[in-house]
Amino acid sequence: MASEDIPSQKKVKSVFKQLTRTTAWESICRATDKQGLYLWIIRLKQKEGFVTYSYLRRGNFPEGRSLDTVIHISIFDAQGDIKEKRLVAKLKQGKWKITP
Repeated sequence: MASEDIPSQKKVKSVFKQLTRTTAWESICRATDKQGLYLWIIRLKQKEGFVTYSYLRRGNFPEGRSLDTVIHISIFDAQGDIKEKRLVAKLKQGKWKITP
């Protein structure tokens, strides 16, 4: 993977900010390797439950495998049960494609 295909932590943060419209999140997991950031999970509290955004770089890692560099949203209810999980952003040819 070319280095231009690996977003910096600053770039991932800017995509999180674009998706969440805030920076008032809690970073609950972050992992790097020789190439840089490969995993970052943030959590936002909601009225009932919480939401996580999970960034995973393309590749094989102890925490999971991804064919593409992506960000998923997971929505949890007040009991912590997952209600929904879906793709919200994907890196293609160096540009993030946001999916509504």
